Amino acid sequence: MEVKGRKETARISNWHEGMEEPIAFPVCGCGFSAQLRTSWSNENLERRFFGCKNYGSLVHHGCRYFSWFDPPMTPRARVVMVGLLKTIKINDV
Repeated sequence: MEVKGRKETARISNWHEGMEEPIAFPVCGCGFSAQLRTSWSNENLERRFFGCKNYGSLVHHGCRYFSWFDPPMTPRARVVMVGLLKTIKINDV
């Protein structure tokens, strides 16, 4: 399968009920299936993205492949999520 000039490969995975499941995982420039990761930045909190499996490795330098899986949050949803996380952190202390 090819999407916008990139090969994709199917992968079976276990997902939590109600979460959208990827049908295919893109192949990064290194030739591996990209990993589905989660962003924890305030700007893209809990937004999932595909990234090179070698990204951040000290031994293997990744190709820096990156592609969003989830659509962006609305500005209001972002503010609410950040506020909830801060409340959870305060309660943990």
